[in-house]
Amino acid sequence: MQTNAHQTGRAHCHGAPVHCARYQPEQTTLYRLVQQHAATFFAQAEDAAGRRGFCPSCGARRMAQTAAHLVDHVIPHVPVRRG
Repeated sequence: MQTNAHQTGRAHCHGAPVHCARYQPEQTTLYRLVQQHAATFFAQAEDAAGRRGFCPSCGARRMAQTAAHLVDHVIPHVPVRRG
């Protein structure tokens, strides 16, 4: 009986097994920067926003309110030519 790559859980490329190495995000510069500065970021966000802290839902709402304010009151209403 012949098995395929799907049945064995191994990937094959033209008959040869393909080795997939685990991605190591902890080795990246971004990961290390976030790890080093996350506590400071959260502390500053808490100080700036009070009890709300850093909440993605609150952030999205503030972003939408800011965009609406810009469109309604700041950016001038001028004709736009589409070309």
